[in-house]
Amino acid sequence: MPSTGPVSGFVPIVVTAVLFGPAMDHEVFTVSAIREEYVHGRQPRTAIIEGTRHAGRVVTAAALIMVAVFTGFLPEQDPALMPIALALALAGDVFIGAFLVGMTLVPAVLTLLGHGA
Repeated sequence: MPSTGPVSGFVPIVVTAVLFGPAMDHEVFTVSAIREEYVHGRQPRTAIIEGTRHAGRVVTAAALIMVAVFTGFLPEQDPALMPIALALALAGDVFIGAFLVGMTLVPAVLTLLGHGA
């Protein structure tokens, strides 16, 4: 039987810790793909486009899998687990971390920096 009540104090800490790891993984994966294209002789703009294209599919799949896994914990009736699962499923890791920052903002900044990046 579901009940209402305050959110435990450890929930924000756990959610923050769990979300930072995958968010950084997505970004490192994208930047590594860009770097690999650049090392293979591509111009900076072309390396960014190709690297982001190659990494984009993997990052998108990983982010969607994470949301699916976290959503899978929602039907559990454990009052300690439900707020964590809901926060992780809706946390914006997919939109903010993977798409907005990892595949939009970082490539845009790298494009502006050109060879200096």
